[in-house]
Amino acid sequence: AVVMVLHDLSQALRVADRVVVMEEGYIRAYGTPEEVYTDKSLEKVFGVQIERVAGKKGWHYLLE
Repeated sequence: AVVMVLHDLSQALRVADRVVVMEEGYIRAYGTPEEVYTDKSLEKVFGVQIERVAGKKGWHYLLE
């Protein structure tokens, strides 16, 4: 098992099997990158817009 702490949201969604979103020491979301992207928790916690685009090697996530 490997545990990574990332602030690069697009990289975390591309490489992780599971993602935990934390805010002020509390878990706000946990699940697959698809689940976390779909429930909009990253947008709520970080205040960013995230767009998902299909690429040749899978999904790419763009922050706006």
